[in-house]
Amino acid sequence: MHMAEIATRPLHRLGGGAAAVVRGAGAVIKSLVRSWRNRRVVGDLLEFDDRMLADIGLMRGDVTAALSSPSGTDPSTRLRIFAVERRAGLRAQALEREALRAARLTGESVE
Repeated sequence: MHMAEIATRPLHRLGGGAAAVVRGAGAVIKSLVRSWRNRRVVGDLLEFDDRMLADIGLMRGDVTAALSSPSGTDPSTRLRIFAVERRAGLRAQALEREALRAARLTGESVE
């Protein structure tokens, strides 16, 4: 059998191991292309001013930190983590302020 015949055969007709290798390689390539595309989009965020970044829950340092990750990784994942952590921190601070306010109103001791 010639290589041209093998290359044109449908995956399901190749041996199970060969089909798995082809699917695995395709998944890796797809992941790398997605990471490269997302890296370019994240780089475009550096053109936003600080107010615009704050509107989407990010700071300029978040963007540069995400872009400093290895080139094969997806920086948008790190940005998502930064934004979620920041929102959680802001919620915790708001709850703490509210608890302090309520304690003052009721005359409880605040520690």
